[in-house]
Amino acid sequence: MRNRIVNRLQVAFFSVFFIISVVLVMTPFIRSVPTVLHMEDHASNLVNISMWIVTMLSGVFSLVCRKPALKHEIYCRDHYFIDRLAERETLFAFLDTESEEAGSMFFVKGGMCRGKTVLLQRFADDVNQIKGKNDFQKRYKRVHEYSAYYIAIHQSCEDIIQEIGLQLYGDMTLNTCGKVSAFLKKASYRKKVVLLIDNISRAQNRIAIEAAHALLYKNPSLRACLTSPRARLDG
Repeated sequence: MRNRIVNRLQVAFFSVFFIISVVLVMTPFIRSVPTVLHMEDHASNLVNISMWIVTMLSGVFSLVCRKPALKHEIYCRDHYFIDRLAERETLFAFLDTESEEAGSMFFVKGGMCRGKTVLLQRFADDVNQIKGKNDFQKRYKRVHEYSAYYIAIHQSCEDIIQEIGLQLYGDMTLNTCGKVSAFLKKASYRKKVVLLIDNISRAQNRIAIEAAHALLYKNPSLRACLTSPRARLDG
């Protein structure tokens, strides 16, 4: 999920363009005074034009080719998934609500093999606009402020925060709530993040809720959505 290499290449190219533009700007000043006084207007104009072109290209390149820390993956592989409209409506309404009473945590409840995973994966793709725009995104305008990241917890996992950090970053560097929250703030160019934590067992339910509360405390703009092994879907 990391774009570390792409980001480093982008910074390198931008640095090269910037150095070239600086050299072109400083060229007239490093010449001797008599040379500058007798420099032809045509040559001077070429230097100035070249400097501005290279500077503009470097700026455009940095804007177009920049990459966030995390790229949006395709989570839902079911290309024909069009069902669960009421549940999807509830999830989108959760992101669109700014009321403090609604809270920042949402539980998707249901027994095994009820489709919770596919529902969350499709919801993540819809928020990230992987599947293109749809009616939900047109009705709920605040959804465009979010990036969604889906995390499937292993049944044997005892440290939920460490597991989230491992799946987000690929190693054990993100091992505290503070580090995970700080990383999520920089993960995308969108203002907010919804973290979808799936595959939580009954034994992990309590520590998963505690981990989500800790992340929300560190990052108030974060929204957390957790699956719970129960029999129905509630908000």
